[in-house]
Amino acid sequence: MNLVVMQNRTAVTSSLVVAESFEKMHKDVLESIDKLVKMTAEFSAYSNSPMFFESYYEHPQNKQT
Repeated sequence: MNLVVMQNRTAVTSSLVVAESFEKMHKDVLESIDKLVKMTAEFSAYSNSPMFFESYYEHPQNKQT
């Protein structure tokens, strides 16, 4: 599994990939991302490319998001 992939000429990853790669709990990674988003909110307001964006994952077995 690649930690980072290119999408539309932008390097991206997901919180699930980060959690698995660094052997962390996914909920802890999400909490850290939330803190970073709050800290960088002012910077993002002046930037054309936000550092984070929300997406959704659907589990293939139980179809939960």
